[in-house]
Amino acid sequence: MKKFFIILMSLFLLVLTSCKKDENPHIRTLELNLTLDDTISNEDYISIGSNLNDWDPTNTDYALTKVTSTKYKLVLEIDISGGAKEILYKYTIQSFSNENPWSKVEKGANGEEISNRKVVISKNTEKVLKVEDKVAMFNEYSSNSTVVGNLDIFTMTMTSLNKTRKIRVWTPSSYDPNGTKRYPVLYMHDGQNLFDKYTSFAGEWGIDESIETLIESKGIDGFIVVGIDNGSDRMIEYTPNWSDTPEMEGGKYGEFIINELKPHIDKNYLTLTNRENTMIGGSSMGGLISFYIGLKYKDTFGHILAMSSSFHRNTIDARQEFINSLTLENLPKLYLDSGYPKDNSEYVDVVKAELINKGYPESLIYTRKVDGHTHSEASWQKRFPEAISWLFNIE
Repeated sequence: MKKFFIILMSLFLLVLTSCKKDENPHIRTLELNLTLDDTISNEDYISIGSNLNDWDPTNTDYALTKVTSTKYKLVLEIDISGGAKEILYKYTIQSFSNENPWSKVEKGANGEEISNRKVVISKNTEKVLKVEDKVAMFNEYSSNSTVVGNLDIFTMTMTSLNKTRKIRVWTPSSYDPNGTKRYPVLYMHDGQNLFDKYTSFAGEWGIDESIETLIESKGIDGFIVVGIDNGSDRMIEYTPNWSDTPEMEGGKYGEFIINELKPHIDKNYLTLTNRENTMIGGSSMGGLISFYIGLKYKDTFGHILAMSSSFHRNTIDARQEFINSLTLENLPKLYLDSGYPKDNSEYVDVVKAELINKGYPESLIYTRKVDGHTHSEASWQKRFPEAISWLFNIE
């Protein structure tokens, strides 16, 4: 009996020791507890868009579990082996009928845009961190527009992708569709966020206000800005078809812009059609796809605006293969920036060096890392005037 007891205790201690060894000291559990003021449809669910999921709220790994009719919970394991981690996120309502996954994003009590929620997890954080959140209201597209100037909104068929997409074309207040004055054109992604805070999922760039200010202060004619709304496949469409991601749809998205969208804009608006007056631009994944499409179609685009670009989406080898495949004729002016010390800032100097090693003239590349700026529309709004001024030689 005594021998059996000793064997049993030994097995118990072995199991206990094994469990302790398996416990990862770098893992923290983040528990988000959300309370709503009202119930949502049974056909809908709550999820977060976050820097953890490349701001893709359709990723069901980040869908909250319904606890009661107004309470929800999401439990995530966070690995801090690489150091403290800043987690940014916003709550959204998702449904299978959503064309735009950000159409129902959380807003302030008066419908205003709010900052990203933030949690910082470090080695000093308790093993289980519980966060209590409350959402005042979710956005529905509102008629309280903040647009300055003229904004046309229409839907186009994307033949290459077999989809439809909402297009927003902004023209300055002085634009006369029956006139003779023609304008440079900026093609930009995440169109919901460019002009109007009431259609944005994360705040607006204020492109309209910035250009109107440049018109008044610098005496320029202005620009036509074509905003292409993102859809539920944003991550897929904004990822280049490089060697490590051949299944992505960035190539087909580029074909839509070149073969369908640009001809439509040039036919229906007073545009300057040459490459010297055509730019493609965006931020985050929009910056990455602008880098790809702008360089792939460098005979069409003379300017590339790539802010806080998500170069981590692809491998270094895949990106360098693409860069090395470029010919050195008709290279666009390229604006690369980020906030600092985070916000994908580690890629700004690296990508510039890769381009220069290929033979890209340094005079055509402008890089900038701005201390204290974050991965947000508010920061991109602040940097846009300087970016567009360098790209188009506005002094």
